[in-house]
Amino acid sequence: MVLIIPVLILWMQHIRSQVDGQQINQIPKFSLLQEGENFTTYCNSSSTLYSFQWYKQRPGGSPVFLMLLTKPGEVKKPNRLTARFGDTGKDSSLHITAAQSADAGTYFCAE
Repeated sequence: MVLIIPVLILWMQHIRSQVDGQQINQIPKFSLLQEGENFTTYCNSSSTLYSFQWYKQRPGGSPVFLMLLTKPGEVKKPNRLTARFGDTGKDSSLHITAAQSADAGTYFCAE
């Protein structure tokens, strides 16, 4: 008997950009998950931001907007996603609950 365990690959665009002295980093760089596992990725900025946007991109596809956070402390929970804008205005997180094969792709944040 062969046991097949579906594995999801979630790539995070490891951002290390510097614009006007501001640096944004995203961690982790990538993650291998099994279906049903939870996952969280983080974006951190060297300075206070007015918003964080989250996107998902499937291989060969265009980026798809997921959500916009516009104030520190804000939390949005569409479906199995939870996005938080940190209280300091310098960080954000995106959490996926019970990952499914449709969740595979690249997740990244933007200002």
